[in-house]
Amino acid sequence: MLPPSYTGRLTFRGKIAPLQVVTVRSNMWVSKPGTYSLGGWTLETEIPIEQAEGSKQSTRNRIYLQESSPEDKICVVICES
Repeated sequence: MLPPSYTGRLTFRGKIAPLQVVTVRSNMWVSKPGTYSLGGWTLETEIPIEQAEGSKQSTRNRIYLQESSPEDKICVVICES
């Protein structure tokens, strides 16, 4: 499978409310026919953890990572017509 070439914005930053759903879209550039892998992505979520009032520590962040599974064989096939 060919690796994808993504175009446009690939980093999205912002705040979402608890239980809010957000859809993130990216674009893939295809220059020739072939089978392109859609794996290899990583989603990073950063959540601020506020310390107890009066604590001398500043706000810390908890980071969660989610990656596509190597077993996932998700792909798109581009054919010439």
